[in-house]
Amino acid sequence: MTELLDVFRYSESGLKVYKKLRMTLHRESKCIFLAAMPKSGSSFLSRALAALTGFEHSYFAFNYANIEQELYRPKVIDAYGRGTVVQQHIRANEPNIEIFKEFSIRPIVLVRNVFDVVVSVRDHLAREKIDNLPSLYTSEEFLALDSDRQTDFIVDFVVPWYLSFYESWFDAERKKKIDLLWMVYEQASSDWRAAILQATHFCGIPVPEHQASEIVASLESGRPSNIRFNKGVSGRGFSTLSEKHRAKIRALASHYPWVDFARIGLRDSGGVRAVSS
Repeated sequence: MTELLDVFRYSESGLKVYKKLRMTLHRESKCIFLAAMPKSGSSFLSRALAALTGFEHSYFAFNYANIEQELYRPKVIDAYGRGTVVQQHIRANEPNIEIFKEFSIRPIVLVRNVFDVVVSVRDHLAREKIDNLPSLYTSEEFLALDSDRQTDFIVDFVVPWYLSFYESWFDAERKKKIDLLWMVYEQASSDWRAAILQATHFCGIPVPEHQASEIVASLESGRPSNIRFNKGVSGRGFSTLSEKHRAKIRALASHYPWVDFARIGLRDSGGVRAVSS
């Protein structure tokens, strides 16, 4: 019986019926979706939002690992109306935007200073996992490289994805393809309580605001134990990266002369500049 239901749900015609059924049973999506740069505080923010709302922490891509985390319609339908917080490293391509609009999901786009990101990604690859960044294929041999070569690798292969991620959402907003909320890590991390309340307000999710500070304090202290809080230090990237690497990052960004990258710390002279979201 279960196998028969799966065939029904995941066939094209079956999905249409299943979607209609879910949307009949539930009047709204009840989804908080973080479209986030990797290493931008999205794990912490999503866990805080899930704790505050009581929503399930979910994932709307087909699978995990170093893949593009595109929206997978059957999972979005499964979760419709259930109450979910989703954290994915996802670009604003047309198929994804189509699904966001189809299910009335208004994404929150979380970004971070790109120089700081390079240092955080290097730490992540060297100390945690080397196979879970979107579309990045590397191996244990990366760990044998010196720090300068590791940074070369990240600037050449990872930063282009970050810039493409940012440009896709910048373009989606500029062309009014979708209603979204920008959130900047440097501002959010200075007041996580305000950030999570801003996110819930944007998504139209009523929450007990007085609990927000307690939840942030609990997560920052490491309770529950399976949630680790990594506090990123703003400005570390620009102060530790070589001018060679900073110049290469600015050169890559110059391929998008129509994009304002100020939210992620890029301007004509380089360096860090915080802007309002």
